This record gives sequence, C-alpha cells and structure tokens, in this order.
Amino acid sequence: MKCLIIDGCPKKSNTWSIVKIVKEQMQNCGEVEFVEIELKKLDLPFCAGCSACFIKGEDKCPHASVIQPIAKKFEEADCVIITSSTYSLGLTALCKNFIDHMSYNFHRPRFFTKKALIISTTAGAGADTVVKYIRDIFKHWGFNKVHTLGLTVYSSSGYVPKGRVLEKSNKIATEFYNDVKNKKLYSPTLKRLMYFNAWRAINEKGSQADCQYWIDTKFNENSFSPDVKIGFLKKSIGNILFKIIKKNMPK
Repeated sequence: MKCLIIDGCPKKSNTWSIVKIVKEQMQNCGEVEFVEIELKKLDLPFCAGCSACFIKGEDKCPHASVIQPIAKKFEEADCVIITSSTYSLGLTALCKNFIDHMSYNFHRPRFFTKKALIISTTAGAGADTVVKYIRDIFKHWGFNKVHTLGLTVYSSSGYVPKGRVLEKSNKIATEFYNDVKNKKLYSPTLKRLMYFNAWRAINEKGSQADCQYWIDTKFNENSFSPDVKIGFLKKSIGNILFKIIKKNMPK
C-alpha cells in the first residue's frame, strides 16, 4: 500500500505527533510505503486566481512545475493523508494555498477509487471544522471515502499523545488502513450524485479543458464515475438530474 502524506503545517509539532501515531499503527496493520510532502518546503507562491487551470488546463497554471508533480503523486498513491493545524478556527495558509492550486479538480474530479484521512489538532477549538472543510473539498474532487481525525490536545507545542487521544488515533488509523486495503468502493450519496451530474451538464458547454476531460473519461456518458458501481435506481436518478440541470442552464 502506498500512502501519500501532505503536511500542511508550518512546523512538525502537535499535529505531526498524531501523524506519527497513525503511521505506526498503519504499519502494525500491514506493509505501507509512506511518501511525505511538506508544503512549507515547496516555496509555493500564492494562487494567482488567474483561472488558467480551469480554462486552459492544469498544466497551464503559472505554478504547474510545483503543483503537477504533487498531483501525479496523488494519482500514484492508494490513499492520501493531509494535515493542517487549526489556526484561528481554520486551516493553515499553507494548506489553503495548496487546495486553491488543486481546485481544478472541482471541475474535473478524478480520485473516485481513492480514500483519504484528514488530520488536525487544536489547543482549543476548531479542529472538527477544519477536518470537515477539507473532507468536503476532497469529496468534490472525487475521493470515494474520506476519514477524519480532529482532536483537541490542550497544548500549544510538545504534545505527547496518550489516553483517549492515543486510543482514538489508533482506532482511526486501523479503520483507515482496513478501508483502503479491502478496496471496497462506496456508492455515492444522492448529494454527490447531484454534484456530479451538475458538472456533467455544465461541462457540455464549459471550457475546452473541462469539456475534453469529461469526454476523455467518458464521464459525460455516465451518471457517475464508471469506476464506481451504482445500481439502476441511482443511474436513473443521475440521468434525471442531468437532464433537469441541463434544461435549466442559462443559454
């Protein structure tokens, strides 16, 4: 199993102490190869908001030389862990900037066979908000299942996990490992089905990059990613949603 870790923290402190527990427990469950990327070491400029990735393609991003090698590692990994400390009830600037650069995946979702784990810690409040926010982003990008681990550790630095936190971290790590290992792909919720078919309709007349992607993947012909099996009822619902959205789109 290959697991990509995206560390969105400015320093290896409390959140990384949880990551180390998760890594150790996953390796106790079976053989795991971890590939780690520290965002703070990338010297990644802020997203320029130029929309080049949306309109022309992700390779046209002015910072593609930094972002696209990471995107390739997403494709190569069996699963992804992403971390962000909780700062001012939100995620770190490092993590948000990275997400902004990868947000062409809203238009062109692709990680339908992959699963992810989001980890955040806080000395006070907000960790649950952070992991839920990143979870929703990853679902829009296509991830089949997203696990979350948001923890209040009551420490500003030098935290050593123990007690309930240690137990919860080990439990989530085991569940995540087993979920990735069994390769089960979950059927989409109606909400995810709606979003998929909204983009399916939009990208019939979207940018050239978006349209071509949906044609190349054959997503334009399906109610959901062909990699994920869905029943007749959900296929029908997806097609109905697609027709309704397409009909009501502005000319």
